[in-house]
Amino acid sequence: MKYILPFLLLVFFFSCEFDINKKISVAEILDEEWKAFNWAEVDEYPSFITCDTLSTISLKKECFTSTLSNQISVDLISNTKIVNRTIQDTVILKFTISKDGKISLDELILDQNIIDLKKIIDLSFQSSIDKLPKIFPAIKRGQQVNVKFTLPIFVSTEEK
Repeated sequence: MKYILPFLLLVFFFSCEFDINKKISVAEILDEEWKAFNWAEVDEYPSFITCDTLSTISLKKECFTSTLSNQISVDLISNTKIVNRTIQDTVILKFTISKDGKISLDELILDQNIIDLKKIIDLSFQSSIDKLPKIFPAIKRGQQVNVKFTLPIFVSTEEK
């Protein structure tokens, strides 16, 4: 019995971690921060001056996409190209808004039945994008960042 108590104390003493003042390196902190960081979301979406007065992120995003879509549609209607057939299709517009607020067309996805009009549609979209008002870039953790968007746009050559 007399040996059991010192033995238990020794086991208890040596089983504890001696590195109580363990320092966490900057690399470990950054590694944990990168794992927790959500790259798919931004704190503030890109916006036009007309959308800046809205209070919530979802309203600002909706305002931005509707303003962008409406501006492109209005420009496409005013810059109609002569096409020898009726078109009613959805075009997928993929673009990037840089951290400087510049918009660039990345890809234009067309259905097979209008693929032969890709050049005309591409030029129209590029012209529309060039005429957009100033865009304020997206913000992530206080920094301006690049963001990619996909926007479906209905194209029709019929009169409404």
